[in-house]
Parts: sequence; C-alpha cells; structure tokens
Amino acid sequence: MDPWLGRTVLDRYRLIRRIGAGGMGSVYEAEQLSVGRSVAVKLLRTEVGSDPVLRDRFRREAEITGRLRHPHTVSLIDYGETPEGTAIIVMELLTGKSLDGLLHERGALSLAEALRIGEQVASSLSDAHQRGLVHRDLKPSNIFVTKVSGEHFCKVLDFGIARFHEEGEAKLTATGQVFGTPRYMAPEQAMSAADVDARADLYSLGLILFECVTGQAPFRATTAIQYLTAHSIETPPMLRSLRPDAPTELERLIDGLLQKDPDKRLPTPSGCSRRSRRSATGSGGTRRKRSSFPARTTRPLRSSGERERAAIPTGRGAYGAEIYGEFDLEAGDRLLVAVGQAGSGD
Repeated sequence: MDPWLGRTVLDRYRLIRRIGAGGMGSVYEAEQLSVGRSVAVKLLRTEVGSDPVLRDRFRREAEITGRLRHPHTVSLIDYGETPEGTAIIVMELLTGKSLDGLLHERGALSLAEALRIGEQVASSLSDAHQRGLVHRDLKPSNIFVTKVSGEHFCKVLDFGIARFHEEGEAKLTATGQVFGTPRYMAPEQAMSAADVDARADLYSLGLILFECVTGQAPFRATTAIQYLTAHSIETPPMLRSLRPDAPTELERLIDGLLQKDPDKRLPTPSGCSRRSRRSATGSGGTRRKRSSFPARTTRPLRSSGERERAAIPTGRGAYGAEIYGEFDLEAGDRLLVAVGQAGSGD
C-alpha cells in the first residue's frame, strides 16, 4: 500500500490518490484543506532526493514555474519539504492527457487542432522567452491537453532543466554536456545545452507541429546518437508529401522552424505573418475549407517518455539571442509568428 495516501503534507494538502509517476517522483491528487480545492502534489523520490544536483533541479523547477504567469503554462501553488526532507511541488490539477498520449492514441490531428495546439504552446513559450527563460526540453509529454468549451486547451509543463539567460543566473548544466530529449533536440543543443537560446525551443516546436500534422516524427531513429545525427545532417521530408491537404504556407512555416542553422530558423515577422494568413485563407483571401483528412492515417507515435532523456558530453557552442515565437488563431485558422531580433556569438 502507498504510504503517502491519506497523509497531509505541508500541513495543508491531503493526498487522495496517485495519478502519475516518473523518473523524478510521483504525482498525487490532493485536497487543499484551507479552501477545499483539488490540487496536484509532486513528490520527489527519496533516492532522487539524495542526489544534490537532481534535488536542486527539482527546487529550480518550482522556482522557475513560480515566476511564470500564463494561461498556457502550468501554475505553481506551493513548494516545501516534509519533516523527513521529501521535496514537494504543489501545482494546479489538470484533467486530460499529455499531447504525447493524444498523438499515440490518434496519430495525425486535424489541421485546426494542430494549429490551435501550436498557437497555445507558442504563446506559453513567448511569455517564457520574454522573461529570459529557455525551456530546453519541450516535447509532447511535457504538453498537457485539457478541454475548455469543447476545444483543446494546452499547458506547458516541466521546466526542470530550463535556464535563464540573464547574467548572474546559476547554470545547472555544465558547458560540454547536453540535457534534454534527443528526439526533440535542436542541432545546437547537441553541442552544448548550457548556451542555447530561445531558438532551440522553436526547433522543438517545429518537430511537435510536424508530428501533430502528419502523425509521425520527421526523423526515424532508435538511439540518442541517431536522433542527434539526424537533427544535425538529415533533411526532414516535406510536410505535404505526408499530408497533401496541408497549406503550402504551413509547410513553409514548419520548414522554417526546422532549419539547422538557428540564424535561419525563422523568417522576419512580417514575412511570417503574410505566410500565416495565406496558410489559413488561401491566396485569394477566401477561407480554406476545413480538412477532411482522417484522424488516423499513420501508425501511432511511440511514447516520448523519460527514457529518451539523455545527458551526452559533446563539444561547445554558444548562442546569445533573444527571440520568441507566437501563433494567433483567434480568427479561425489564422496563424501568426512574431520573432525578435536574432543574434549569436561565443
């Protein structure tokens, strides 16, 4: 029997049931006794908590998430430790499933669903990037999909390996090491996770959008090294070769996000905005007909779980730009990406 069930932690959260578990710890549904609301309580595993680096990363996840206030970013409620020293993060309780689970279940999504998810994830990233934060581990299993008024509503999770760009911020990632998930890692992140900027998150977003639209990853591999090699040298298939009804402008947008060179990764804001409008409306300004593409056209994606996360010692690279991306679908399928001035240097 789970010894945590029924226990009250931090004197105010009574654990009701376990709803998830991972490499770092377990997540429980709990009742916040003072107000009677349901929350999610994440407990760091004892064996993980004995590792000072992982314990600091858990604390840092709470610290970083606590700085963020955005409708598409998971909200932090509390942080603390039990008398025995078990670290605890308290977050809003979400109902639904991860984007990874949704893709595994359905394969390709409708264009409207894919664009809505892209908009919401990019909006969360935009807020984080403008605060100087780079996620560095954006992937479908770190995007939670709920429903609001019958529509998908996404929350970006797990800022445990994120970092800030401001000078003086502590860096948990040593130069020469890579932390993240190889399947969703930008080429420059394979050089050094310590110095990547927001454009690495945009590359990961491009990979996620590709999967949402086509039902498959742009690169096929079975090992971390194979994925990192593919991101560095292989050309992804054209989107419309796998999804013929996808607008040409959407194909160009995703291709722009998946550029190997971060300096070439996104077009100018005005150019991307024009492409986005054409993607949604067609060149003549008439709104495109909703896709009749079947929900399941390829085999389901395999899980992108914790086992894919890797720390790989490699060479060093540095990118020092401030950049952000944002999608806007408020007017039907309209899609907008805004990009700040990019730059790089060692």
